[in-house]
Amino acid sequence: MNAISIAAALLIAPLPQGGADDLTDRLAARAERALEADELDGLVVVVGVGDEVLLQKGWGRLPGGGLAAPDSVFRAGPLVEPLTALAAMRLVERGALDLDAPVGKYLEGLEWEGTEITVHHVLSHTSGLIGWADAYEAAGRGDIDIAGALELVREGGVQTPPGACFDYSESNGLVVGALVEAVSEKTLPEAIETMVLAPADLDATGFDVDGAPPARSQAACSAEIAGEQIDVVHAVHVFGEDAFCASALDLFKLGQAVHGGDAFEDAAVRRMTESKRLEDGSETGHGYGFSVSKLGDLTSLTKGGSADGTTVHIAYYPEPDVSVVLLVAAERAPLGALERDLARIVLDMPLPGVQDVRLTADEAKAFVGRYQVGCTTFEVAVREDGRLSVGVADRPNYRLLYQGRRRFVAERDPDVTFEFVVEDGQTSAQKMLIDERGRLSEAVRFQ
Repeated sequence: MNAISIAAALLIAPLPQGGADDLTDRLAARAERALEADELDGLVVVVGVGDEVLLQKGWGRLPGGGLAAPDSVFRAGPLVEPLTALAAMRLVERGALDLDAPVGKYLEGLEWEGTEITVHHVLSHTSGLIGWADAYEAAGRGDIDIAGALELVREGGVQTPPGACFDYSESNGLVVGALVEAVSEKTLPEAIETMVLAPADLDATGFDVDGAPPARSQAACSAEIAGEQIDVVHAVHVFGEDAFCASALDLFKLGQAVHGGDAFEDAAVRRMTESKRLEDGSETGHGYGFSVSKLGDLTSLTKGGSADGTTVHIAYYPEPDVSVVLLVAAERAPLGALERDLARIVLDMPLPGVQDVRLTADEAKAFVGRYQVGCTTFEVAVREDGRLSVGVADRPNYRLLYQGRRRFVAERDPDVTFEFVVEDGQTSAQKMLIDERGRLSEAVRFQ
């Protein structure tokens, strides 16, 4: 690929002096800095514009000892959710599934007294359904099938009115998968294979593909059970998600098939990848199976997750047609900042500058407390090293770096910022302004 074709595809100014080779070197150098900084055992990067690949490279090894290479097959269970959403939208395209219909229309008996949960609600994670995994843990984690898991969802009920809050819950993915099976009259793996993967003409992606690495044998984490710390594996794969595998190069091809090819209807993809709104008009930052955010004025669509010792992160920028696929041999690796820096390099945008100004104890005290925005409560606390952290229940805490003037950035993701508002005559902040990759919100302190 030459510099002229890249610039034409991006509709931006020509690349800096040095052209495409220099661009590839800069991309590789940024990836190598992340590899060293996070002490990663293995990393795979695929970056491209349109169907032209600018960088495809791997470093180190993946879990199980295989080389970290762009065509290496890895277990990619977390990607089954967006693929399930794609299958659901294929059924919507055909008129077989109605986004505004209650889920009980297709799944007999899956109803909740006094409320109506629609297909749209479960696809957008705004159903208010309580996650079923905790109930399953309490029941002793015996054998369970799809019907049994749906019964746990029905019994668990709703914690917020449908459409009022965004809450990422495994119950939503379960219901969407069951809907696809019921309407398509296929198993979910069969539906994904025929309606999503086959049109993309992939080489090494699917369920039980040749060359798949061994399934995870060790526990994913530990939990306190009856006063003892016991190793457990929380994931329950009622659809066989643990058998799904892919390669980084195939995921790049899949992104092109979905967003830039003829395999999927443009209108359906747009509906999937638009940030949904709650009843109060606020954006959720989530579409159907994809997160929606901003890099400057550009929209990005992302999806990822961890399984079997690897973390995968996929991003697509529709307007400039830029794709980034990352695979790392680590659980819960912070790949978002690396992905956006790689996109910035392709787009000839400056990389973010981050300070780390030390706070005094009195300064930190002004920001500590609980803040509420919509249905979400943030807890701001002081760490042992004197820096602040901000967290939400059941999610990792952000360690914050102070930029001055009451503004902080997340250490692992400088595109997430927190700015505190201290009104005249007050010693403590009353509000926290959050910019989460272009999604703005205002959190108010609890009194």
